[in-house]
Amino acid sequence: MGNHLARQDHQPGNHAADGQDLPVPAAPQDRALSDALSAGRLAAALLLGAAGLLLFGAQPLLYAAYVHAGAIDAAGVGRLAATEIAMLSLGCAAGVAVLRRTPAWPVVVAGAALLAAGNLLSDSLPLFPARAVAGAGGGLLVALAAAAIARRRDVDRAAAAFLFLQAASQTALVQWVAWDAARAAAAPLQQALAFIGLLSVPLALLLPSRLGLPLAPAGDAAPRPSRAGHAALLVAGLFVGAVVGLWAYLSLWMESKALPASRIGTLLALSLAGQMAGALLAMVARRGRSSNRALAAGGGLLLAVAGLLWLGPAGPLGMALALLFGFAWMFATPALTGFLEEVDPARGSLPHAAAAQLLGAALIPTLVGALAQGLDGTMMAFATLVVASMMLLLLVRAASGRQRPGSSPS
Repeated sequence: MGNHLARQDHQPGNHAADGQDLPVPAAPQDRALSDALSAGRLAAALLLGAAGLLLFGAQPLLYAAYVHAGAIDAAGVGRLAATEIAMLSLGCAAGVAVLRRTPAWPVVVAGAALLAAGNLLSDSLPLFPARAVAGAGGGLLVALAAAAIARRRDVDRAAAAFLFLQAASQTALVQWVAWDAARAAAAPLQQALAFIGLLSVPLALLLPSRLGLPLAPAGDAAPRPSRAGHAALLVAGLFVGAVVGLWAYLSLWMESKALPASRIGTLLALSLAGQMAGALLAMVARRGRSSNRALAAGGGLLLAVAGLLWLGPAGPLGMALALLFGFAWMFATPALTGFLEEVDPARGSLPHAAAAQLLGAALIPTLVGALAQGLDGTMMAFATLVVASMMLLLLVRAASGRQRPGSSPS
């Protein structure tokens, strides 16, 4: 999810014919902050953000454990995911605002403390408030990665690197659970999330004293999203919300197919490995038309989901489909961010990408969980929304192309 949070901090219209960025003079404040953010400091911020988003890797296993323990029923999974992701979004927004005025280390300490408290106090607090506290803490840690990415000139590569770190850390967590089925219970998972959050606190020592997002130069108004930009934000929110829903219900759906816990752990690990591969390819791939990449990746994701639903998750084919699901998900995500720039060249919509995608991730699983019947029906509903997002992308691209010859879309 790191590329959602990135913002382009160079000006539009400075692209060479081959797609490479031309040098753009930076304001003194921006230049100083960009120079201060070395690769090591960027890595520290991205690791902190990955710790905050580790809950996404644990989500299928953790929510299944809650269902087995009777803490919630299957219909409540969507509401719980919405609560946690919404609080993550609010925590991220609050962290970004605070970082403009304070040093980075208080945000690190507060984020790790809330993340640990929400996970370790789950026996003392009701489930929904506990996960809300953990989500807010994770969001504060994600804000550090968001600010660091926005300070880099190579913002696309930094965002893809963040995706890779997320997938790698989540794969390690799932593999750790797969080695011992007893770890699939809620308590060990929550303890692991809390420990990793606290263990990340020393990384604050590697961050610059100030990590605030760059401000617009004096007298310049920040560009506002165009109509096409607003529509592209809807595409991104719809797609991400549907895919997050698929991921949140995946473990429960596989259990309904009578798969043993060890097999489910293997398939989740393969899917996370596919996410790493997709993020890595997005990081090194040559820049092309983002909408084409998003459509191709969306088609691959739909193929994976259709194959799992109709052919089942058993056997080598199930392993290949799980791998394809993760790969297509992480290859499509940065392409959707690029699509915002494609249809809104002034980049007015880019700063709102994180909010749109997290809002979709919070609302769509809740609505589908409340309205769909059965686990198969729930998975089909999410897949249908992925199709809808791809159709809307085509409509937005066509409308934007008709408006562009004389002027930028408005």
